[in-house]
Amino acid sequence: MASQVHRLFFALKPDAAAAEAIARTVEMLQATQRIRGRWLPPAKLHLTVQFLGDLTAPDAIVQRARSAAESLRIAPFESTFDRVASFSRRLNSPCVLRCAPGSEASLQELARELAVLLSAAGLGEYLETRPYVPHLTIAYAQNALPEPIAIEPIIWQARAIGLVDSHGGQHAQIDSWPLRP
Repeated sequence: MASQVHRLFFALKPDAAAAEAIARTVEMLQATQRIRGRWLPPAKLHLTVQFLGDLTAPDAIVQRARSAAESLRIAPFESTFDRVASFSRRLNSPCVLRCAPGSEASLQELARELAVLLSAAGLGEYLETRPYVPHLTIAYAQNALPEPIAIEPIIWQARAIGLVDSHGGQHAQIDSWPLRP
């Protein structure tokens, strides 16, 4: 049964200033009607750092994931998002905020460090094998964007990472850890 599936992932949630800027950007995009589709509610906006999978019995995974996150040592950092893009050319294409090229390095480092710790905690088999592409999904569009849309830069201060359980259509943060050197 789908409601028994727990989708576990580590994510960054926008700080208050970034959340406000994202809301303004979404409002502007909705007004232009360049993107038509299903918009995500503000409570679900996040940037996935590591996806652990769709699980029916997540408790043991959660405990090992917590242990890995407690060992994470990455200083807080800033990222800038400067465009909206699509990942594919299909119906219900994810429309995402993408990082300015100079902002991806810190997010890539965070994803790599967390992957090392999760592997050491015995969770390597749950990690994605695709290359990590930092993004924040804002909508599922009826059609993919033919080209990226430039936006007013959104500056995001990443200060904490959370372990999230998406279950029954809701996102629940299981725990969070401050980023620290």
